[in-house]
Amino acid sequence: MSVSTCGRSDIWGYDVASATPTRLTNSGTLNDRPEWSPDGRRVLYRADRGNRTAIWWTPADLSGAPEPLLVDSRHNYYEGVLSPDGTTMAYQVDDGGASQADVMYRAVSGDTTSRPIAGSEFVEAQARFSPDGKWIAYVSDASGASEVVVQSFPGPGPRIQVSAGGGSEPVWARDGRRIFYRDGRHLMAATLSTTPELAVARRDQLFVDDYMFAQAPHANYDVFPDGAHFVFLE
Repeated sequence: MSVSTCGRSDIWGYDVASATPTRLTNSGTLNDRPEWSPDGRRVLYRADRGNRTAIWWTPADLSGAPEPLLVDSRHNYYEGVLSPDGTTMAYQVDDGGASQADVMYRAVSGDTTSRPIAGSEFVEAQARFSPDGKWIAYVSDASGASEVVVQSFPGPGPRIQVSAGGGSEPVWARDGRRIFYRDGRHLMAATLSTTPELAVARRDQLFVDDYMFAQAPHANYDVFPDGAHFVFLE
């Protein structure tokens, strides 16, 4: 989690069993939008280390020093998430130009050439891999409003709109059959079918969402592995 105090923000871990918080960052003034690596050994986050924001990662057990994962003097990177096998990173680049925000992907090692998932004149952000790595959900305002969409990864393939009437902050259920998202003051669950083709089978309103929204595009909540419990900021 990101904790802000005295004009700076840092990433903290929290051991639920022992109720023990651990500070994971202590450099710069901006460290936020944390995401776990699939194996739970590292935490990715956005950081300011120079004129641009970049994606860094650090061992969750503090066994090593933080390292830059995605840094470029020409671009601002706003969030990064890893594929289930840990080999690929999807990320948001936003330079404030005509293209607004785009969702890209690249390998973590080896050939790290960046390739687009969604790059257009519209805003695309908040990417999340499905648990099997075959699909990716993100938010796009191509329809005139922010909506959750999902498409095959890495593509090419179909893209469908998941939310209806607005949606943001998509988070996959561990079984890959549902995408949770926020629609105004409601938490929604979209059930997907993949045969004979990708489609939204139903949308369910789970409960009234009175919790804190993210100040910038990033999921400000998460779902437990059982798919039945959530963690929110109040």
